[in-house]
Parts: sequence; C-alpha cells; structure tokens
Amino acid sequence: MNRFRNIAVLLCLNFVFGQIVCAQLKFEKPVLITKDNGLPINDIRSFKKGDDGFIWLATPRGLCRFDGSQIKIFGDGADLRHSLYDPLVESVQPKGNFIWAGTHQGISVLNTNNNTFRHYQLENNGKSDSL
Repeated sequence: MNRFRNIAVLLCLNFVFGQIVCAQLKFEKPVLITKDNGLPINDIRSFKKGDDGFIWLATPRGLCRFDGSQIKIFGDGADLRHSLYDPLVESVQPKGNFIWAGTHQGISVLNTNNNTFRHYQLENNGKSDSL
C-alpha cells in the first residue's frame, strides 16, 4: 500500500513541477518586419530560418534576408548570376549554404558563400535544358 501511495505522490509532484519546468520562454522584443524597415512590399508569401541564422522571406518583389535588424533584398536584374530569374518568390527553403526560391518561372538557388544564383526553369515535362 505504501508503494502505491509513494508512486501517486511522485506522479502528482511530477505533474505540478513538470509544468513549471516546461514553461514557454518569454519573447521580450518582437520585431515587426514591414516596408517601413526595409521590406520591398508588405506581403510575405513564405519564411524560414536558415542554418546561417538568418530569416529568409519570400515576397512578390524578391527574396529577402533578415538578420534581426536589417533586410537585404535579392531582386531581378540583367545579370542572372547575381539576381533572381523572377522576382515573384512564392516559397523559400534554406538548406546549408543554399537558399532555394520557388517562383512562377522556376527555381532560383542562391549560394550564400558568394551571393550567386543558379536557375532552373520548369516545363510541363520537367526541367528545361536552358533558360
């Protein structure tokens, strides 16, 4: 009988004190990311935290990197090696040193080591051989 009572007491203590230990962390300084502090447009389609610690944002006007205080925008341009193929980014997926950006025209992959892009245009039957 004492054994069951001891188990019941331990379970009750675990329930009471276990809830205190698993409390949620306090988020003291939230940051609202808007056009006012550097976002190209107040429309975020997707966001993910990368292995590098940056927050990567997909917007209709480019791929954005947020470091906690500043936003760097990767947009379209004439030089496809250093710009997106299509600025309308719908989704973003960081993986190691590469940031995969899904657009309506295909996929642009940013190499974060040297800030250069590779592009893959998609067709109905798969990847196109060239842009």
